[in-house]
Amino acid sequence: MKNFLLASLLLTSPIQVDNIEQPEITNWGSVPTKVTEAHQLGYSGKGVKISILDTGVTQNHPDLDLSGGQSFVPYTTNYEDDHGHGSYVAGLIGAKHNNIGIKGIAPGSEIYSLKTLDSKRKGNFEDIVKAIEWSIDNKMDIIHFSWSTEIYSPELEAALNRAYENGILIVGSAGNTNRDVRYPAKFDSVIAVSAINQNIEKAGFSCFGPEIELAAPGVSMYSLDESHLYSTSSGTTLASAHVTGILALLKERFPEKSNIDLRQLLQSTALDLGEVGRDSHFGYGLVQVPINEFTKKDPLHPTLDRQIRVNDRKSPYHGQTLTVLKQDGEEFTVLNPKDKKVVKIKPEEVVYTAVQIVHTNTRKAMYHKKADTKIGYLDPGTYFAYRKNGDWYRIHTDFGYVWIKIQ
Repeated sequence: MKNFLLASLLLTSPIQVDNIEQPEITNWGSVPTKVTEAHQLGYSGKGVKISILDTGVTQNHPDLDLSGGQSFVPYTTNYEDDHGHGSYVAGLIGAKHNNIGIKGIAPGSEIYSLKTLDSKRKGNFEDIVKAIEWSIDNKMDIIHFSWSTEIYSPELEAALNRAYENGILIVGSAGNTNRDVRYPAKFDSVIAVSAINQNIEKAGFSCFGPEIELAAPGVSMYSLDESHLYSTSSGTTLASAHVTGILALLKERFPEKSNIDLRQLLQSTALDLGEVGRDSHFGYGLVQVPINEFTKKDPLHPTLDRQIRVNDRKSPYHGQTLTVLKQDGEEFTVLNPKDKKVVKIKPEEVVYTAVQIVHTNTRKAMYHKKADTKIGYLDPGTYFAYRKNGDWYRIHTDFGYVWIKIQ
């Protein structure tokens, strides 16, 4: 397979190295894309696996945790970044929220560095196909490309089709030549992303064409560089990183949805720009986190979008009724109606407003809280809990209202 120069990797503005240890910076793109609102609801892309096929990712940066990686270039087995481009992408997607540097879009995601490009941003299709196969074998949720080429490769197209058929979301930058969309973003299996500026206009460098699916911020963004500092730059690289980060937030919120479902959700909730409907500059429009979908009742987490009353004298919210936005084990992300603040709490006891508990088709043993002894069995079906304390639920059964632990 032939080598190629990935011209769209060229940064469209000079890198300005800055020490921005304080305060932590939120890039401007997080506001129009509603990423900031998703963070306020407690979403971070937790547990979503993303492989970044690029120049590598800098290791041991204080603002980024890498989950792993592999080198596919012939001159090194190290997936360390020897150019800077891959680190920039990884930082924008996954930089930690730790009061230094920048805030990544999906700081809870698992980033994997697949080094497929060398220090001059050159690569070959054979190495990239191997990295795609690695992503399939290692069950990645998202494959991210922030490079482009004019050269068509049937082997690359076939590998991407296999990844898509295996349920993986694939995101690619359209290119920075202000011409036709380039590969791999041109393939049907890839979400092609164009760039907009702060005025929500097409960036002058952004490629365009009927393949464009979504537009995202791509001008003057801070991110990591290979020297463990930070830089600012522009390009469809940054736009595609926004889409990948937002997809990670969606995957966390809707783990049961397929790659096709999530792709269609972003299409249907994008903010239409330019011509009415899909167009060659913005696709379906500006990518946005579908906040209204995030706050709907979630059948897998039935307390979502319901209210609880805090019954914990140690809590500053004792006696207050709060709207639940998200539940993670014993921790609730709630909206306080008094000050409109989104906070995380972990009260000893809460009072639910009729929260459903859905059981399997098998019978479940019930244990009485006070005696911690088995008192009978729950038949298959749906039950309502009115209080919860640790693993214990207060529900109505043939025994009346009882505290039970279901095992």
